[in-house]
Amino acid sequence: MAVVNEGPLKKMLKQYKYRDLTVREITNVISQYKDLKPVMDAYVFNDGSTRDLMSLTGTVPVSYRGNVYNIPVCLWLLDTYPYNPPICFVKPTSAMMIKTGKHIDANGKIYLPYLHEWKHPQSDLYGLIQVMIVVFGEEPPVFSRPTSQAPYQAFQAAGPPNPSYMPGMPAVSSYGPNPNPGGYPGYQYPGGNSYPATAGPAHYPTQPPVSTVGPSRDGTIGEDTIRASLISACK
Repeated sequence: MAVVNEGPLKKMLKQYKYRDLTVREITNVISQYKDLKPVMDAYVFNDGSTRDLMSLTGTVPVSYRGNVYNIPVCLWLLDTYPYNPPICFVKPTSAMMIKTGKHIDANGKIYLPYLHEWKHPQSDLYGLIQVMIVVFGEEPPVFSRPTSQAPYQAFQAAGPPNPSYMPGMPAVSSYGPNPNPGGYPGYQYPGGNSYPATAGPAHYPTQPPVSTVGPSRDGTIGEDTIRASLISACK
């Protein structure tokens, strides 16, 4: 287990209300998940306000079908942490695409019951990462981009685009309506039909005209024409 120097972390987190608790949790996590790095950056909220916040950015190891994959994530810690849950995103590389589902929306934001039911001290960063590893092992949040497609650049118009996870590029967050002790609204966990769909709505092609069977002798559409149309529509 790597030894982490807490001094620089305490300086970076000087504006955090519960600095020592936050430093302790970060130290515990990055000593065991060496690919996660603490980064201070500007975070942009939905109302346009910004705040310098700490994020843990990097990868977590996820076992899927007998192989271990490094899933890129970014975990933002509010300055009221640990009394408010982190704001978590999957951070796809240019070779990856987001796989939307019950726990991931099209912008890569992560939704978990663990976050929705967050309560200090029962909830912490290490436990959150453990839950992510289990959930992602059952439902991977990213998949390899086909070589014929352009590099990742989707979802620029809504929510946090991929560049928002890079230094100097702020991210955007969605919050629920319930205020928590730190003054931040609660972590919104979509339920029921509000989950993002794993696939878009089906698009049915327009039924082409049937030209193989002509009208009946009296000028009306004959039974053969109607039958042919129905057969074609059901194919």
